[in-house]
Amino acid sequence: MTGDLAALERELLDLGARSRALLEAAATRNLALAAAESCTGGLIAATLTGIEGVSSCFRGGFVTYCNEAKTAMLGIPAADIERFGVVSPQIAVAMARQARILAGADLAVGVTGFTGDAGEDNENGLVHIAVAHGDGDLARELHFGDVERNEGRAHGAAAALDLLREAVARF
Repeated sequence: MTGDLAALERELLDLGARSRALLEAAATRNLALAAAESCTGGLIAATLTGIEGVSSCFRGGFVTYCNEAKTAMLGIPAADIERFGVVSPQIAVAMARQARILAGADLAVGVTGFTGDAGEDNENGLVHIAVAHGDGDLARELHFGDVERNEGRAHGAAAALDLLREAVARF
């Protein structure tokens, strides 16, 4: 599927359907959502805010693409990023927890990963997603394979929306 523009366009359209289903479920349960994004570059927040009436349940998002932004905007200690690695389950959980607190949300998603050229020492397509809730966290490690940047962003955003919807149903 790498480089297949039609498949990417279909996935981007599907993000709208996933967002609508998530927001309907969150509104039914009167839950507020937030997002902290790295490799998805704001795609989750952009997709959610494309739905009319989203302000009733989406509090906002943080695009923390570089390590310094994760520290400055979310308060994640640089020592934790160094210790665990920026693309790790620990940092995804920390991103989600901090976004939930800072945005005043019931649930928040954190996404960090390698999409596109990950370099020699990293796995392209490796993405960690976590959802934080006051009663616990959900986390997933995903391997999308050799994806180009926008394809990886779309896959990551879709998986994050799915995990958020799972969390809405659970909590």
